[in-house]
Amino acid sequence: MERETVARYRKELNAILKEYGELVGLQFNLGNIKYSSTDFSCTLKGITASSPEEADQLNWNSNCRLVGFTSEDYGKEFKARGSSYKLVGIRPKARKYPIVAKKESDGKSYIFSASFIKSKELS
Repeated sequence: MERETVARYRKELNAILKEYGELVGLQFNLGNIKYSSTDFSCTLKGITASSPEEADQLNWNSNCRLVGFTSEDYGKEFKARGSSYKLVGIRPKARKYPIVAKKESDGKSYIFSASFIKSKELS
């Protein structure tokens, strides 16, 4: 198998998974594809949320206590480095910077340590 072939498979699989997801009420995420000359493998994640934002909130609710937060902290705002940020996600496997926050001015996501966020006033 060649890279172009695997890329085509990914595109086709994503189209099929999107159609099937709409039918059954799920969102699918096809992970990294590893391949050799004879085969390929990948991970497939199914999400029951109706939107990526809802999936982020469900993830937050499931994992927030691991880093000392509560489910009520999701969506709260704080100020850092002269800008406003909103808590929008958590990366449970990231030890150093598990918190994801979206900068209000440009909508970009940034990662923070839990201790940094706890030192800020959340509103």
